[in-house]
Amino acid sequence: MKRVNLFRILIIFLASLTSIYAIRCYTGVVGEDRKADQIEECYAGFCLKVKYQSDQRPIVSYGCDQTEMCNKDGCYNGYQNSLVCCCSKDLCNSTSNHSTIFTLLPLLLIKILI
Repeated sequence: MKRVNLFRILIIFLASLTSIYAIRCYTGVVGEDRKADQIEECYAGFCLKVKYQSDQRPIVSYGCDQTEMCNKDGCYNGYQNSLVCCCSKDLCNSTSNHSTIFTLLPLLLIKILI
C-alpha cells in the first residue's frame, strides 16, 4: 500500500518537473492583421520577439529561442536592422499588454480586499 502511494507521488513529481523547467512562449509570425495566438513550451529558457521589415511592411516573429540568440532579458539590434527582444517568464513575448494586465489584476484585487 505504501509502495503504491510512493509511486504515485514520484510520478506526479516527475511530471511537474517538465513544467518547472519550461516556460511558455507565444509563437507565430504577425503581419498587419494577424496575431501570434499559439503557445508553445520552451525549454531553452528564453522567449523571443523579433521585429523587422519585409517589403516595406512591419513583421513581428514570436517564439522560443531555439537558436540561442538570448543570454539575458532585454532588446538589442539584430541582423539587417531587426530588433530582437528576449525574456524569460511565461508568455512574456506577448503580442499586446494583456498578459501584463492579467498579471497585475489579481494583485490589485488582493490589495483592495486586504
